[in-house]
Amino acid sequence: MQLGSYEHQKLFCHALTDHHVKYNLDQIPWPQLADDQLQRLREIPFWAEVLQQKRQMALIVGALAAQTKPTRLKGGILLLSQETERQVKLLEQMMAFYQIPKANIPARPLPGELTPVLQDLAFDQYLSAYILWGWFAIAREQQYLPEALLEVWEPILDEDARHSIFFANWTAGQPFSPSNNWRRLRAMWERGLQFLGLFDRFGRQIEDATLPPTATTADIFMGQLTAARLLQYCLDAHEQRLGEVKPPLVKPKLAPELTHWLLRILRAWPRRQAPTAANPSGSR
Repeated sequence: MQLGSYEHQKLFCHALTDHHVKYNLDQIPWPQLADDQLQRLREIPFWAEVLQQKRQMALIVGALAAQTKPTRLKGGILLLSQETERQVKLLEQMMAFYQIPKANIPARPLPGELTPVLQDLAFDQYLSAYILWGWFAIAREQQYLPEALLEVWEPILDEDARHSIFFANWTAGQPFSPSNNWRRLRAMWERGLQFLGLFDRFGRQIEDATLPPTATTADIFMGQLTAARLLQYCLDAHEQRLGEVKPPLVKPKLAPELTHWLLRILRAWPRRQAPTAANPSGSR
């Protein structure tokens, strides 16, 4: 099957639309959190950035949906617009409910050519989702946040996976443009900073001995989070969410390939001493 053909477009659009999940934003069961759980939620460093990214995506996808002529692709773009706008509203609703600070960053003006900018933004969002999939896998396994709250987020994480497949296949059928490389290298740099910020927020607690004496097992695990461990969770979560995608559909592979390369480097470095519950600072 030729990439970009009508048959290919029909296939990856169906992969998006056939798995659409309906839910009512007015009936989201936001759970009440204990003080320590609420503090954990508020201290997660990526909420404001994710909100800004999804707002920009919703703006551009909505504009492109209005411009696209009736084709098979239009149905996919319309659903993308609806789901992304819904994600924005859900994220705003969560931040308001739990009083999470958010920066009022104005949206960037719409570009003249929407498609290449949207594809670059989608690549950036895929990298961001790759990190979030890994982090949420850790949060669930270690019970860092209540299961009820993680369940509310599950449809968004699944939507990000479906969106990544849509954009990977759409882009694969487009003519190659060397200028895309520079913009995507910049996106990789920005997501790298996001990854380091997330790692620094948790992993540094052990070295700075900032974990309280009452730290739970989850606190200690997060406090000793290493870059290699977080990358492995991202890699495993990527396979879990996209592993069933088979040819002729294309799935993103840059992030896992880069992760394998980074893991080989990181695992060759000496490891710091792992702390214990009795000695969370890791000191001897």
